Amino acid sequence: MKKLISPLILFLLLGVQLSGQKVTVKAGDDLDFAMSSSRYLFPQFEDARVFLKNEATTAKMNYNALTGQMDFINDDGEIVTLSSNAQLILFGKRAFKNTPKGYVEVISDNPGLSELLLHKRYKATGNKRTSAYGMPDETSSLGSFYSVHVNQGISLNLNEEVTYTVTDTYYIFAAGKYLLANKAGFTKAFGKQRPGLDKYLKEEPVNFSKQEDLIRLYTFCIQE
Repeated sequence: MKKLISPLILFLLLGVQLSGQKVTVKAGDDLDFAMSSSRYLFPQFEDARVFLKNEATTAKMNYNALTGQMDFINDDGEIVTLSSNAQLILFGKRAFKNTPKGYVEVISDNPGLSELLLHKRYKATGNKRTSAYGMPDETSSLGSFYSVHVNQGISLNLNEEVTYTVTDTYYIFAAGKYLLANKAGFTKAFGKQRPGLDKYLKEEPVNFSKQEDLIRLYTFCIQE
């Protein structure tokens, strides 16, 4: 388990709800520190039930959308990353699974058969290279990004300003596979209901980026 932040800056870690959140990190800033107040899913660390491979425990936890990991507060008041052998984490009635896609929230499920899942993660969505006069140059190509690995402590290029946006990616888990929750994914996951699914989509258009539409479609599919 990796130590992340000392107790001295624990007060900075009161996050916000993340959907669509954007954070711009200026050239020369430390990415980890610049996003300390906006990386977490919940406004504060919450009591969670953690199911490991061979045991269960409780801890004050939060989902870190910058690293894609679950963090918790240890007995010394330090924030550390949960080891990778966690299988399921419950925040009240909200369930998060550790999957090959990362930690995903179970939005809806048909127990033992399928699940509708949500993965939240910060992604670099725009950058500006600092010009010779010290001003951001908006013509800089996205291809000029440097790879940033937060856990390895690699900093941003000093000449770049990068905007990070929280992106929501939805999956269907069915028959042991993770499929993107788009039309093709629903068709593959619920192939036996394909005639009814095609009719439904014609009569009830679905925005595959809207959670309420996906829940509506998923509920229809598992009731067929």
